[in-house]
Amino acid sequence: MARRIAPDGHAILPVAQAMVEAVTKIQARAQRTGTFGVNGDEMRVLREGVGKTMVFLRGVPNVEIVRAILAAVREFNWTGVLRVHHQ
Repeated sequence: MARRIAPDGHAILPVAQAMVEAVTKIQARAQRTGTFGVNGDEMRVLREGVGKTMVFLRGVPNVEIVRAILAAVREFNWTGVLRVHHQ
């Protein structure tokens, strides 16, 4: 949600991007090995990122969050895929 809501250049965008990349690595490794695991760097990125994104989202009006959620649901219903991107 942070990536969908944050304006260009906002400090949360690199944090959210790092989280997406960590999750992508975790998912790829799980598909490759058949087991789920997280390394220390990935855990650090996710732990720090969750706190920072939650602080960001607490400062966003609820209506903006709802709009982003509805847009994501519409996108998923239309394409069957939920892209993680900055709009």
